[in-house]
Amino acid sequence: MFWQFSAVTFGFWSIASLIDSSYDLLGNGLIDPPLWVALVIFLSTAPMFIAALMGGGKSEERVHWDVILDVAQLLILIVAVHIMLVAIPSMTQSVERGAVHRLILLAAWRGALALALTMRAAFSKSLAIRRLLAPVAAAMSLFAVASSVGNFADRFQIWNEVRWFDLAWTIPFALVAVAASLWRERGRVGVQSELTADSAPVFIIYLPALAIPVILLSLYSTIVFEQVVVGLTAMFVSVAFFTMRVLVAQRRQDQMLQQLANSERRYRRLFEDNMAAVYRSTPDGQITDCNQAFCDMFGYTKEEIANGSAARLYAGGKVEREATLRDLRTHGQQRSVQVAYRRKDGSLIHTLGHRAMVVDRDGMEMIEGTLIDMTQRRSLELQLQQSQKMESLGTMAGGVAHDFNNLLTVIGGYSAMQMANLDANDPNHEYATEIKAASDRAAGLTRQLLAFSRQQVMEERPVILNSLIRDFEKFLRRLVGEDVQLRTSFDLELGTVRTDPGQMEQVLMNLTSNARDAMPLGGTIRIETANVVLNERSLERNPIVVPGGYARLSVSDDGIGMEEATIAHIFEPFFTTKAVGKGTGLGLATTYGIVKQSRGYIEVQSSPGAGSRFDVYLPLIGRDGAGKSGDTRTAVARGTETILLVEDDVQLRSMSVTLLQSCGYNVLTADDPREIEKLCERHGERIDLLLTDVVMPHLSGSEVAKRVAAKVPAIKILFMSGYPTHSKLDRTALEASGSFLQKPFAPAVLAAKVREVLDQELTGQA
Repeated sequence: MFWQFSAVTFGFWSIASLIDSSYDLLGNGLIDPPLWVALVIFLSTAPMFIAALMGGGKSEERVHWDVILDVAQLLILIVAVHIMLVAIPSMTQSVERGAVHRLILLAAWRGALALALTMRAAFSKSLAIRRLLAPVAAAMSLFAVASSVGNFADRFQIWNEVRWFDLAWTIPFALVAVAASLWRERGRVGVQSELTADSAPVFIIYLPALAIPVILLSLYSTIVFEQVVVGLTAMFVSVAFFTMRVLVAQRRQDQMLQQLANSERRYRRLFEDNMAAVYRSTPDGQITDCNQAFCDMFGYTKEEIANGSAARLYAGGKVEREATLRDLRTHGQQRSVQVAYRRKDGSLIHTLGHRAMVVDRDGMEMIEGTLIDMTQRRSLELQLQQSQKMESLGTMAGGVAHDFNNLLTVIGGYSAMQMANLDANDPNHEYATEIKAASDRAAGLTRQLLAFSRQQVMEERPVILNSLIRDFEKFLRRLVGEDVQLRTSFDLELGTVRTDPGQMEQVLMNLTSNARDAMPLGGTIRIETANVVLNERSLERNPIVVPGGYARLSVSDDGIGMEEATIAHIFEPFFTTKAVGKGTGLGLATTYGIVKQSRGYIEVQSSPGAGSRFDVYLPLIGRDGAGKSGDTRTAVARGTETILLVEDDVQLRSMSVTLLQSCGYNVLTADDPREIEKLCERHGERIDLLLTDVVMPHLSGSEVAKRVAAKVPAIKILFMSGYPTHSKLDRTALEASGSFLQKPFAPAVLAAKVREVLDQELTGQA
């Protein structure tokens, strides 16, 4: 913009100087050019003067009325002064007097331009502005001095026929041309912002109204009527332009205020409606501003936050905040930092935030930041970690139980057969009995491991918990002892759930046993049932819940209670608060596994000295009664059928062969599942039953069943395993055959199950 105004200046000056020189040459110095030529020369420096004082404004705006009116004010002054001091004296007094006035004004005007450029270059804060104006100011200062000396010398004929003073304008103009060619625009934003900020100085608005009366007073002794008319006219026009300038300024101010108000409203809307907590505080800990999300996050009102210290919000108090302040002063900001704060009620909230140290317009340090509440997410992450840990432990427990069950089946089977072959008075019979009893107790332990790992095959059926508890209540009363009262309260409209009744009895026994142990001096245990409806976030320790109706089984006591640290681990296997030898640490872990396997949830509420309450939630399937099912096993019976036994464990295979042969069966064995096809081809239709383990090294039990069924379509199938799991057991094949035997098993149980499967109809077999 500056170079554009400068180009206009040099263009006007060149045209006017060319006309002036033409008159001088044609008239041999005796003919003066018209007054308008002198006026153009006088006005030629006005564009550069305007650029130096006012700047160019923003080029993207179409019309700058304030700049136009300010330029008009300046032109009014220039034209009025020229007419009053040059044109009118030349017409009314003498041409010589007007010419002298013209030279004086021209010298003063060019001097003012040089002074304006010099002052602007000297006092500008922008290096770019100084680089722009300094060479031009030097050239125009040289031009003002040299041209004034040359013009006066020429006018008064001090050097006749010597035109060396023409160098007074050619050299400065050449310097300006060099400066223009070397100029490279850098930091446009900085230059433009300063030029715009300094545009329309106030004194330009008042300059015509002040200068013209001063000129009129200075001419009081020689003033003519025409000069008064021109002066007053210029003053009236200046006042009119000044009035319009004030209106434009007022309108622009109103627009700026409106824009500022709109910007403030937008900022406030974004600030207040932001879901993240936004705040601004001083280094000494005063929170100067915050949005409603910040108040909701910490539980304070805005007045309480403004009147309190930010240090009370930190979990580590003043020490933690001072450490944060030091870090911010060192690094300037902290991005994606996880910080624990303390709410008004004393609870901790975990946040993810960004905060930075900034300096406001007054030069004051301020801390600005945003926070997102991550407490629920952190809880979900901990739940996921706990679930993964429990799953890993469950997998390990299932693997241990599988191997252990094979051993227990062998131990229990041989001890049972030994007992059957010995007289009851034989000392060895007693030894075998003790071995069998120990085997049975170990089998119970493996069942707990399988229940915890959720890998035990459940015999689910419709169950009404009220009936199950009533049937089991007598046993529970014997379990708790005489110094503990057992009270029950049933919802008579309780719905039906689908679960394994035997495993739910295990849940009841575990919870009741724990409640009894929590009351060493006696107390009351309450067992209650109720229908409830849950949504996704009804349960504190189970953040994700399948919505719907549930039957709630509650077991509560008024014992010693538990701390939060203990509650966090109670469902972990082998975790116990009991003395050594008083507990296995599997009771609640088993309960947890059974409930999860039944698609339910378990919650616990407890505090030291206030007792504990366990709530089990099982999904409802209806309110029809659940019929009781008795023992489906038939009495031990012999047979003569042929059984294909596929078992990779040598001892278990040997024990099973001995048992089955003792019952009259013809037994074919395969220690490697890959041998079964050869056996089927060799014996064909003679094979009546396939008895196969589920988990084997080379081939799974379900795959063995498919291959055998392809060779012998009428064969019946009985699966057995100590490690049934969905990944290793084809549930479709199991449900189709309807026959499964859980290890460890007693010899009588195996014999009964084999007879039961052989007596089944072929319909529905795998």
